Amino acid sequence: MIELLDVTFSYGRGSRPVFEGFEWIVGAGESWAVVGPSGGGKTTLLYLIAGLREPAQGVVTIGGERASRVLRQGAVGLVLQDYGLLPWASVLDNASLGLRVRRMYGLSAPPATATPAEWLARLGIDHLRDKYPGQLSGGERQRVAIARALALGPRVLLLDEPFSALDTMQREDLERLTLQVGQEAGATTVFVTHSIEEAVFVGRRILVLGRPPNRVAVVVENPSDGSDPSGRCAQVRAVLAGEASS
Repeated sequence: MIELLDVTFSYGRGSRPVFEGFEWIVGAGESWAVVGPSGGGKTTLLYLIAGLREPAQGVVTIGGERASRVLRQGAVGLVLQDYGLLPWASVLDNASLGLRVRRMYGLSAPPATATPAEWLARLGIDHLRDKYPGQLSGGERQRVAIARALALGPRVLLLDEPFSALDTMQREDLERLTLQVGQEAGATTVFVTHSIEEAVFVGRRILVLGRPPNRVAVVVENPSDGSDPSGRCAQVRAVLAGEASS
């Protein structure tokens, strides 16, 4: 589904590569978490998958097509930490924004499992559809951002530390809900987080990045039966302590 083959990327000539000859493969429908130190390339990885950054060497593909082409098709949903909502638009208009942009450029709507309004209802905020972002809590704004991404019917759902600004109760609730609706939508999910505990909760497989340059994809398997989460967290910490990129 997602393939990074011999990928090298750096921010500007002369800077140290974030990735160097890096290879990583994600199967269709899989749920991954990506964890690592600050500056380790977690967000950069999402931008490469989304087609918002191009590698200096190698290729990033989704379903055999270049990531940048898949992005233009609207098949990638990206949920950011700062929500990315338009403050002057209603909740429903924000949730519908991606589809409206596609129509504006003459692109057909992808096959979605639900309409924006139906996703708002599924995420428990349909009663807020006429409100504006400034009238919502952080958790409610994040649900709108998720609804907007899911309304595109994405093949790939990318989440960049979406719940880091929320309190524990809100975060745990949205973690569960995001996993559930992502599975319902049939999306391949890649979830970036600083939290090892969150990575173990949301990812059936965990990619551990180290300090750049990352050359090897270090993967921790995390069975879905929920057994021994503390042991899995300890395993991820041990991998991080051993410098995953070496």
